[in-house]
Amino acid sequence: MNKILIVDDEQVVLETLLHSLGRKGYKVETAASGQEALEKAKKSRFDVALLDIKLPDIDGIQTLKELKKINPEIEAIMITGYGSINTVIESMREGAYDYVEKPVSSDRIAVLIEKALEKHQLTETVALYEISKKIFSTIELEALLKTIVDLAMKVLQGDDTSVMLFDESGGLSIAISSGLDEQVKKQTRLALGERIAGWVAENKEAIILINGLRNDERFKDVGCREEIKSAIVIPLIKNNTVLGILSVNRINILENFTKIDLYKANIFASLVSLALDNANLYNSQLKLQKQLVSANEETRLLNLSLESKVKERTQELTRVNEELTCLAEQLKKANNAKSEFLATMNHELRTPLNSIIGFAEILADEKSGPLNEQQKEFLNYVLVSGKHLMALISDILDLAKMEAGKMEISPSNLEIKKLLGDTLILIKEIAFRKKIEVLPEIPEDIGHVEADERRVKQIVYNLISNAVKFTPLGGKMGIRAKRSDSEIEVEVWDNGIGIAPENLGKLFEAFQRIDSPYSRAIEGTGLGLSHSKKLVELHGGRIWIESQGLNKGTSVKFTLPLKR
Repeated sequence: MNKILIVDDEQVVLETLLHSLGRKGYKVETAASGQEALEKAKKSRFDVALLDIKLPDIDGIQTLKELKKINPEIEAIMITGYGSINTVIESMREGAYDYVEKPVSSDRIAVLIEKALEKHQLTETVALYEISKKIFSTIELEALLKTIVDLAMKVLQGDDTSVMLFDESGGLSIAISSGLDEQVKKQTRLALGERIAGWVAENKEAIILINGLRNDERFKDVGCREEIKSAIVIPLIKNNTVLGILSVNRINILENFTKIDLYKANIFASLVSLALDNANLYNSQLKLQKQLVSANEETRLLNLSLESKVKERTQELTRVNEELTCLAEQLKKANNAKSEFLATMNHELRTPLNSIIGFAEILADEKSGPLNEQQKEFLNYVLVSGKHLMALISDILDLAKMEAGKMEISPSNLEIKKLLGDTLILIKEIAFRKKIEVLPEIPEDIGHVEADERRVKQIVYNLISNAVKFTPLGGKMGIRAKRSDSEIEVEVWDNGIGIAPENLGKLFEAFQRIDSPYSRAIEGTGLGLSHSKKLVELHGGRIWIESQGLNKGTSVKFTLPLKR
């Protein structure tokens, strides 16, 4: 069961999320401050943390940094109030997975948690690949044992770890340990079946111990270190032969090991067993080479046999690494497949659509014969729909290029005032027909910016045409610009239908249109803002939306750096 930590000083938020996430099957704990969250993270391991950016003691970003120190694998989703977008961006740089704005939507939170857990699972797969590379990076036993202990402490989150191997007389001795007293290490030697490690070796069965041995009837008469809160003891087996025992104990960490930890331990132990078997074969080969100074045919055949076994093991390791590499490639290909598919399909659609629009325009000019009023009306529908579809295809193609990393920009030194003024002319006629008052506020000394002129005009046109579309008859819209030492900020505003707070985060998603009686009556592709966002980011800028709510107008702002 995945564990979620909710950190917020608003009791209603804690109670709402605790109830909704609990109903979805998550194990949820809450904290009202950053310090309380850190204390809980030290005692228990969480998969996802929901962090309010504004907390009463240490803020959410500092709490995120400290949580990452305690558990680097934790995924964080930031909760922010209105107007803290810059802080959100900073939190994303510190490793946050995503963010949501207040008021919090339980459904939106649940979706983000599922995505964060998917990323967490992918991260674990990649981590397993990295672990396998480290384990198989050496065949020398002493170095291998040190690597095994270090990785076990990290992967399974233990306070002390030890590896027991069979000595020449068949007893189990501690070959290496981390965090274990040296005197205990020297004195420990077990026969097969003796105490816990001997029992695990004899039965070839991994076990989890909780609260010492008090919860396991099999070992009620066996003495155990009282300070151990929980332990995993697992056999290292290759070809049904026990090579040794791996033990991981938790003393200061209060959270007990779980079945998920045991599952990780089994995977880790299988890799360790394979590496130990290779190291044993390698050591056997070295011993034989020292003992048999006079090479004879029997020695040569034996060496060939050992080399063949090492080769077989190496091939097996190579296969495992190739499969993991293949998995990484498949993930990369899957990420690019959508963009390549869209680009291909758009190309196939554009040619016949150009023909439809072209012939429709010829007919509309009536050069091939006069049309009656109904024919003109129907032909106008064809032209409007065709051009609408062509705009949609062009936007989709641009998005596909940007997602595939194939979109290039051609920067030049642009005069901002002229560019904004020229773009406003494009919507002048529409605004006049709707009796919308257009109010430009562009300083004479706004200056220049280094950017792609055609792409910047696309951005501005998308925003001002949206403002005109969603401003009712007789309304107002405008455009402002201001300059700082490093960037130009442009704002397009209107006093139109506005946006509900819960919908602000959706508007930059492709094909997303907010449903309302007014918006349903307005044509659009649902790609304008998504397209603009990607073009702004391609220039190295930022874009965001502000609205006080329905019927209170909308403001869209974006920035462009002065120099690329």
